[in-house]
Amino acid sequence: YLHAVRDPGNVGTIIRSAHALADGPVVLGPGCADPYGPKALRAAMVNAAIEHWNNGVVVVLTYHQAWPGDGPTAGWDSVTQNRTEEAMEELVTPGTDLYNAWAAQVDEVAEYLKVLRDAGVPVLWRPYHEMNANFFWWGGKPDLFKQLWINLYDRFTNYHELNNLIWVWNPNARNAWSFDEAPYYPGGEYVDVLAADIYNNDYQQRHYEELLRLGEGRPIGIGENGELPNIDVLQSSQPRYVWFMTWPEFLTNNNTLATIQSVYNHPYVLKNGETGQGPYVPPIPERYIIDDFEGYGNSDAALRNKWQRNMSGNELTVSLDAEHKHGGQYGMRLDYTIGDPGFSGAYKMY
Repeated sequence: YLHAVRDPGNVGTIIRSAHALADGPVVLGPGCADPYGPKALRAAMVNAAIEHWNNGVVVVLTYHQAWPGDGPTAGWDSVTQNRTEEAMEELVTPGTDLYNAWAAQVDEVAEYLKVLRDAGVPVLWRPYHEMNANFFWWGGKPDLFKQLWINLYDRFTNYHELNNLIWVWNPNARNAWSFDEAPYYPGGEYVDVLAADIYNNDYQQRHYEELLRLGEGRPIGIGENGELPNIDVLQSSQPRYVWFMTWPEFLTNNNTLATIQSVYNHPYVLKNGETGQGPYVPPIPERYIIDDFEGYGNSDAALRNKWQRNMSGNELTVSLDAEHKHGGQYGMRLDYTIGDPGFSGAYKMY
């Protein structure tokens, strides 16, 4: 499961909805401090990764790097804002101010990856994904992206001697919002594994075959997905995919419980209890209680102390909600304003 690093009390854990499975998953993919994150979050992520690796879980780390010129308070907008060719050229050119800022930023991340190296934890390292689109600052500029990738590979592999990283090159599956992935491929010398992000049930054969063609025998996977793949189709027509990883809210929002259990109980799918390393997690009932919101003494402040985190700089607040509830007195309401001029609304949960 892909699980973003946000909450130090919950970092790196398998998302609660994973309890819909009969066993724990084999692959766990926390984001590597999206985009900067307090040091406590990164340290907690490392500790959780070690714990899960020791329980038989393969660790995937995704790196959404903030634009190096934006400083340590940069938020998600820094990751998604498009940059000019000139700015990108400066960023990938050693000795420039932007390059030096980039190097300082990735050097900090490297120190956390060294903790994993020294603990004997291999990492499927997935930086700068979906580069064949304009979703992030590193996207849409193939030649400059390839130089960026090579720079990061060289710095982590040769300068920092991070020999525990398995480098995963991960474009978006080509669609109306993304481009041909081949021009962004930096070459086999710098890539260990290839993967594609696939949403909207877009498991086309051409996505699979293009990864095989570019990879020249390297392992391939489904780096992110929304709707779960049809395992019979994977087994018969796309057998070289070695893993898939679901974006957290999509697991239960876009898949029925019956589908989830059918996929993970398919004999073709290895789960944590079947790897020979991790513990078996027995089935649990269809309904799961994460929080009944009854134990906060009618106090919004107590609720916020547990549930409210704001890493983005946008306006948001949580409160007890007496109208939207299930089987008790309260649910939880999240009011938000995102962006400028902004989108406002409320999200209610129980």
